[in-house]
Amino acid sequence: MGDAFKVFRLAYHDMYPVGTISRSSMTFSHDPNYLSAAWATPLSFSLPLSNLPYKLDAFQPYFEGLLPEGEARRALAGELRIPEQDWLSLLAACGRDCKGDVVVRSEDDQESFDTHGYDAVTQNDLVKMFIDRPSRTSEFGRSGARLT
Repeated sequence: MGDAFKVFRLAYHDMYPVGTISRSSMTFSHDPNYLSAAWATPLSFSLPLSNLPYKLDAFQPYFEGLLPEGEARRALAGELRIPEQDWLSLLAACGRDCKGDVVVRSEDDQESFDTHGYDAVTQNDLVKMFIDRPSRTSEFGRSGARLT
């Protein structure tokens, strides 16, 4: 796993680079191209658009909030063999399936954006998922761990 994690916004079938989380400096910085876009919006009120990097205490609550809490988080961490407190590694492992329109990927993730997306699910598929459901809180899809 690399030192940096790229943060994207998903809009329809396009991914827009928003910024980078650096593990070594524990900062989040907006992408300059994103900042200059007329349509750019903050990820959160707590992270307004800025040329200055955000320190851990400013950005951690937002990004850690993209992960499950409580028992679901403990189960996910156990399943992935990642310490529950290591929110950044959990985010890197599950960042393709975050809440909302945010995608987080390790800088060394070479998988094409074309594989990002959703598979259609029929009513029969849903019934089968619940009947045949293994006793775990997350699912593993073609891209790895899924939170939903």
